[in-house]
Amino acid sequence: SVPSSESFMSGLEFPMAANEEQIEEAMKLSAVALPVAEKDVYIDWMPLISKNRGKKEMILMAANKETIHPYLKIFEENKLAVVAVETYALSFGRFLNDNDEITMVIISDTDNFIFIIYDGQSPYFQFNLPKRINNDQDAILRLAFKTVRRLIHFVRTDSGGHREISSIIVLNDNEFKNQLEKEISGIAINVKFPLQERDYEFGFLASVGAVKRGIISRRKDVIISLMPVGTELAYDRQRLFSLVDFFQKF
Repeated sequence: SVPSSESFMSGLEFPMAANEEQIEEAMKLSAVALPVAEKDVYIDWMPLISKNRGKKEMILMAANKETIHPYLKIFEENKLAVVAVETYALSFGRFLNDNDEITMVIISDTDNFIFIIYDGQSPYFQFNLPKRINNDQDAILRLAFKTVRRLIHFVRTDSGGHREISSIIVLNDNEFKNQLEKEISGIAINVKFPLQERDYEFGFLASVGAVKRGIISRRKDVIISLMPVGTELAYDRQRLFSLVDFFQKF
């Protein structure tokens, strides 16, 4: 799992009448239209499944190859096969309840405030606010509070007033969480995920979330993976390499 700040995420909507082939072609066009060269990034997408939405939605993610390659190299040097690469946004989702609640997760790291909106366990919107855009820390905080209010309004408007953000989870910044409670009323603000058992550092949580992906049946693993090959092909290659290795040792 790689930091969400190293990735790009976008949600795309389609009418219910759109078939799989039409959506696939549209997603390919969307990938080409990214504000970065296609050759420099790994791109993948998946459907957002929600009982409460009368439309088909797809989530597109991309990450720079330069971000992914050092991780792949480390595993390769230690004779470990990588079958999927995802971002914190996907990994953290596995600590949320598998329902139709809308949750906002705010990650504060050295360089960014990262805002992720989840529908159940699936992320469908991400916004990165760089802290370096202003040397005045108070100004950055005001921008962060303003962003939270805008996202609350965005969810309400996007659903036609039928859905609201049910809770906000702030990771890695208790001071921001305490100030946010004064700024925002009517929404529960927490520092832990509903399914989180202990107060682990958020980088470790992302690792555990990635491990949880390994429990998913390989045939059902159609989740976004940012790799040179898709997850299915990565699994097949790993099985082949394991078989060859077995016979060589035998």
